[in-house]
Amino acid sequence: MSTHLVCPICGQEFECKGPHDGPHDVLSPMGKCPLEKGGIHVFVKDNFHNGVPKVKTVCNKTEPVTDRQGFAIFDQLPEATYTTAIDVEGSEDDVSSKYYASTRISVQAAVKPGKITIVEFALNEYGAMLVKLERTDGESELPPAKFTVSSLNHAIMDPTRPAAKGQAEYKQLKPTELYTVACELHEDSRKNFKLEELEKAGQTVTAAKVTPVVFRVTPRYWIELALIYPKNDKLTGSFQLGQQGQEARETDPVGREFLHVPDLQPGTVDVLDVVLPKSLEFESLA
Repeated sequence: MSTHLVCPICGQEFECKGPHDGPHDVLSPMGKCPLEKGGIHVFVKDNFHNGVPKVKTVCNKTEPVTDRQGFAIFDQLPEATYTTAIDVEGSEDDVSSKYYASTRISVQAAVKPGKITIVEFALNEYGAMLVKLERTDGESELPPAKFTVSSLNHAIMDPTRPAAKGQAEYKQLKPTELYTVACELHEDSRKNFKLEELEKAGQTVTAAKVTPVVFRVTPRYWIELALIYPKNDKLTGSFQLGQQGQEARETDPVGREFLHVPDLQPGTVDVLDVVLPKSLEFESLA
């Protein structure tokens, strides 16, 4: 079915018969537009093929914004080739904060007398990512931590952020990029908690949605042992430990003040044997 519009050059009704990817004839009941000028119609669409309004366009030293349907009209142009472009970052905040261009933003558009040249630009809508920290045991108390989101081709503002209440949201991420997400526990929390993963590579986001990325943390159970001697409180030695039918020997070869034994199971730990330096005897377990 043909569509009858108004010729933006001469004001007469015309029927559009050409493909919308280049110059095509503007026909009226009288034939081709009799004027010796043409026009450029810029159409800006999003990744859902909807027109994007309020996008700044540039052509022939003018800078109009696209209308509600995503069009910007440049009429009464003499025959020539014109640099035609869009400026997303120079557009209003509700455009520049929502969209970005991943393909061309400027073309050389040829204008012929009595013809309209259609120029299309495609924008992508940003997505968002919500990075979260959760405990494997379901408890709500979380250790202090920070997240870092990075990409080879996209510089992120404030890439490292604290995990406020166990989460941080990253906006204005690009669905066309891959991101690496890392989690780091505060130094004081690493004795009591252990991350199942330190980073997740190859993460993507979806336009107009919030993509969750979850890091899981497990509580760590530990004990600290010490060999105390009145004349020298830093003795070398070893302990034979037993828990839930499993046994292991922990050795302190340098005589530390405390021997930290991490990653035990919750419950009772039995000290089965203590080996001291020669000439010393084990007195008691405090």
